[in-house]
Amino acid sequence: MNPHALNTVAPRAMVVHLWRYRELIARLIKRDVLGRYKGSLLGLAWSFVTPIIMLVIYTFVFTVVFNARWGVGGEESKGCSPCSYLPG
Repeated sequence: MNPHALNTVAPRAMVVHLWRYRELIARLIKRDVLGRYKGSLLGLAWSFVTPIIMLVIYTFVFTVVFNARWGVGGEESKGCSPCSYLPG
C-alpha cells in the first residue's frame, strides 16, 4: 500500500468518526483553550475584548480624526472609482 496515495474518506465515515471521538475532541479543544489563555489577566474573555477594543479605536480614528462619514459629501468623481482601473 502506498503511504503517499490520496486517502479519500466518505463524508458519512467522517461524521461517524467525529461522533465516536467527540469526547476526545472536546477535551483537546478545552485543553488548548485553557492553555492558551492560562497566564492572561482576563482569560478567555480576552479573545472577545481585544476585537471590541480595536473596533472602538478604528471607529474613533475614522470618525473623529479623519472626519469620515459614510454616504455624506459631494459628487464622487468617476476617476477615483476602483472599477475604473479594470480593463475593458
